[in-house]
Amino acid sequence: MGFADEIIAKAKTLNGTLVLPEGDDERVLEAAKQLIDQGIAGKIILLGTKQRVSSNQIELISPEKDRDCEEMAHRLANRKKGITLSQAEKAVRNPLYYGAGLVGMNRSDGM
Repeated sequence: MGFADEIIAKAKTLNGTLVLPEGDDERVLEAAKQLIDQGIAGKIILLGTKQRVSSNQIELISPEKDRDCEEMAHRLANRKKGITLSQAEKAVRNPLYYGAGLVGMNRSDGM
């Protein structure tokens, strides 16, 4: 069994939540569906704005409108030296930062 096969097998046993930051990309949406269909993830969080998800196991979140946006910005500003709250608020609008924040806040198991 190869390295990738071991990771997939472990992911299937965990049935966790994965966040995919490029949720507006059709290829990412297709990958999300495959992750669910193959049992690699129990839930997918897509970060984006285009509402076209038809599965109750796939959630679409817009970072700017999500309930944790403000808290995430405060956490980032408090943890990272030299970053102001204003800079942190701007940073968490970036899907990559927001996805990492969801993992840090335990809303997702990985990205």
